[in-house]
Amino acid sequence: MQVLSPANLVPNFENEAVAVEAAKILNDGYAELTHRLPKRFKAYVSLPMPHVDASLREMERGLDQLGFAGVYSGCSILDRPVTEKEFDPVYNEMNRRGSIDHPADSAPIPQHQNHCPAFWRIDLDAAQSNRQSGSGDV
Repeated sequence: MQVLSPANLVPNFENEAVAVEAAKILNDGYAELTHRLPKRFKAYVSLPMPHVDASLREMERGLDQLGFAGVYSGCSILDRPVTEKEFDPVYNEMNRRGSIDHPADSAPIPQHQNHCPAFWRIDLDAAQSNRQSGSGDV
């Protein structure tokens, strides 16, 4: 089983219509492949960030209608760190759904590489404690 994500092809554009169309193209392409070969592939939904409302709609479509395994996020959004408060509704919805967030360092911008969600969303003490107890929850 392989889980597909866009790597550097994130649909992050200033123009919302362009970002939405790019996310739809990516997600529809992955949906066609994952539905044709469901035992070989799953996919993460790509979001048209920085457009929060459009991203919430695409997350719903990707997870509920297309059956994706989780959400893909890069480590920056148009030269901005993903930690900006403006993006909290997206992370709150992922948390509400219990969705996987696949953070990947898609940013060629060195000053933003330390903003990767893998480094700032996880409570390391809780993660270590849960690993030791075997619960696996982070």
